[in-house]
Amino acid sequence: MREKKPPAFQVYLDTYEHIKSLNMAERGELFTALFEYAVNGINADFENGAVAMAFSFMRAQIDRDFIKYEKRCATNKENASKRQQSKATANDR
Repeated sequence: MREKKPPAFQVYLDTYEHIKSLNMAERGELFTALFEYAVNGINADFENGAVAMAFSFMRAQIDRDFIKYEKRCATNKENASKRQQSKATANDR
């Protein structure tokens, strides 16, 4: 499970080329699985190979985006801590 989850995940426009051949039921299965993965970290099992393939590359993008988010949160936390230390030092003078 992820340490810190962003409030959203992105669906990139270049994925449309890959998922437009899926029918509506398959798209629904795919997006339900993406939400389940993003929210709960649960990987789905698919009977349809095309849906499984689409999920795998979209899941990889979610993972990359979540890692970037975690790094940004850590950087922001570090910067906030530095600001607080700087203010505390200035007040001690």
